[in-house]
Amino acid sequence: MNERARRALGLGVAAVAAAAVLAVAPARAHATGVTCDVLCIWATNSEVGIDPALKDIPELMKPPFAGYKGYKLLADLSINLEEGAPADVPITPDTKLVLTLNGMKGTPPKIALHVLVPPKKLEANLLSPPGKRSFLAGLPHKDGILIIGLSCKPK
Repeated sequence: MNERARRALGLGVAAVAAAAVLAVAPARAHATGVTCDVLCIWATNSEVGIDPALKDIPELMKPPFAGYKGYKLLADLSINLEEGAPADVPITPDTKLVLTLNGMKGTPPKIALHVLVPPKKLEANLLSPPGKRSFLAGLPHKDGILIIGLSCKPK
């Protein structure tokens, strides 16, 4: 193969590679993913006190949570979610959350999450600004309830 043919072949391969990269780039631009911090807190009327790890969560000292005598942190996890892909998140040895990212909605954009504790013990759709912690509560646990705190931000 002469020099001119090699150059032409090299340019052709480069053009095909560039076209492939450009074809993939828009798909990546539309992919949505978030990182979520998940807290699972046991609120109880037992005299367990307040877990020191929870001292910086003022929402626990306000209604509807302020009526409990003790709070214990059961799980503090960070997970990555991709749009439309459910993720199982263990919050106690016998309880898991199933979180599904439903994308960004509204202006300014808010993170839309579907939260499920199977089998339908708790189910909710959350719409929250990036980085703001939202709480779900009411799932019975021992002599109290579980409080789930979720805070997500784009990756």
